[in-house]
Amino acid sequence: MAGITASSASKVLLAGSTSADKALGGFAVGEMVTLATSPTGSEYQWGQAFPTGSSQARAAISATDGASVTFVPDVAGVHTITCLVDDVTSYTLRLTVTSTAISQLAEAIRQTPKADATVPAPAVGLTQFFSDELTQLAVKDPSDRVWPILRGAMGANLTDADQTLTIADGGRRTLPESTLTDTRAKTVSDSGAVRGNVIEMVRYDTSAEVCTVAYGGTGSPVTWAANEFLRFKHDGSTFQLDERRSLS
Repeated sequence: MAGITASSASKVLLAGSTSADKALGGFAVGEMVTLATSPTGSEYQWGQAFPTGSSQARAAISATDGASVTFVPDVAGVHTITCLVDDVTSYTLRLTVTSTAISQLAEAIRQTPKADATVPAPAVGLTQFFSDELTQLAVKDPSDRVWPILRGAMGANLTDADQTLTIADGGRRTLPESTLTDTRAKTVSDSGAVRGNVIEMVRYDTSAEVCTVAYGGTGSPVTWAANEFLRFKHDGSTFQLDERRSLS
């Protein structure tokens, strides 16, 4: 069908899928979009409407005439493109642009970094995004708190008891809210671990109870604070504290 075609690294709208007035999603912020018409003509008048927050200096189309033009969307939202061909036929294309791009060929999801404060807290559930502050995948909860997505096999939740943690029990451990009722001690054990193994821990429990974490490396033990993320990495001899970060 006749209309405007569009292609980017994440999405392609082929000529056979166009229409005179088309709405389409799947485009990503920061990716160049190439526009043309099908069928082609002799003269072209391109126009553009910007979503809220977009800058014409950054996201304007490369030309107002020509058979093919480009633009780079700078914010998420609906970017509207129009083209008048040969002073007769008018086409409109509404591109929904997001900060997450889905690549159908690679069957992968690419997420551009987002500042934590710019991600709205969900009413229920969790919102997943790539945190610019944490430099990794994270989620935001309804209380506007940001948590890293732990990597590796998920182990059982930590309990209101002294515990020894091994890599065989899972490299991702969480201490849920309202768990601790007294002072507790956790120990990261070298049993079964080899160089490069990682154990990551997040304490969701916000009680005033003290929880310490002992490990084989320097600085052991540490007091594990509420809303704190710990990562231990094995250096071939023992686990070392590789990263420690408050999530408050």
